[in-house]
Amino acid sequence: MFKNLLKFAFLFMIGATIFTTGCNPDDPLPEPEPVKNPPSIEILSTGWVDTIVTTDTSSLFTLHVKADTGSTTLKTFTVYREGVKLSTNDFRINGNSPAANPILIVDANEKNGFTWDVDIRSQNTYDTQTYTVEIEDENGKKADDTIVIVVNQPITSDLDFNQDGFKLYNNGTANKGGIDLLTGVPQSASTSSTDEPHVYDRGPVGGWDHKISPATPTMSPNYTIILKSVATTSDEFNGISFKADIQTIFDGGTEIAQGEKSNEITEGTVFAAKVNDTYVLFRFDTIHAGATHLEDYYTLSIKH
Repeated sequence: MFKNLLKFAFLFMIGATIFTTGCNPDDPLPEPEPVKNPPSIEILSTGWVDTIVTTDTSSLFTLHVKADTGSTTLKTFTVYREGVKLSTNDFRINGNSPAANPILIVDANEKNGFTWDVDIRSQNTYDTQTYTVEIEDENGKKADDTIVIVVNQPITSDLDFNQDGFKLYNNGTANKGGIDLLTGVPQSASTSSTDEPHVYDRGPVGGWDHKISPATPTMSPNYTIILKSVATTSDEFNGISFKADIQTIFDGGTEIAQGEKSNEITEGTVFAAKVNDTYVLFRFDTIHAGATHLEDYYTLSIKH
């Protein structure tokens, strides 16, 4: 009996020890690191949206850039082109060339946030490149915003046709006295022919009077043709490189009705026409009076 009591006492002491040990409080957890919020940066305005399109290489574009702090003050500002730090020759801050890139922010007010005008010079190549503005704070946290600049090669002309040396013959001859203004190919003005001229010479045999008219529907049933006299000079004709300019000249011209003759043509006279939906400008470069009326012709330059 006494031995059993000793065993019970011994087991009780062990259990109490285990219970006491198990109830010791754990070591305190370490305090969490404070959250370090990053700064923010935004391109507010460029005059565009998120893509600048130009045909001028090395142009300056102004970005209104706003930067704000996160958990701590701002430290540096950097500009990149395609991920590479931009040369200080290729951007300005508030009109001034920076001494370095990145720019160390030293002004006490600006370290707490700023809005700068950042002038960025576009690439000198005809392509698309991405520009990035980046802000970094004293914690090493960063933020950025981007703008894309597309430099397109200038369009020097959108004309489909710009050629010279085409012949329009005296219609009072056996030669074809009309012309297709879309191709420059001579066409017969005879209604018995399958040709379909757009304009034709009105000169009679032995009395070539240097006048033209728009083709009639009988001559050219597949075309609607409007012919106009215009005030455009020969030199101005040389400078026409766009369809829109031809349409403007046509709109300002004076219509020559079907069956009506134009005024007398001299070398350098310019006309405008609308063949179906195509606007055409053509000039009489030379007037060649042959030994006989069979050798009479004009040479034309045509643009459309």
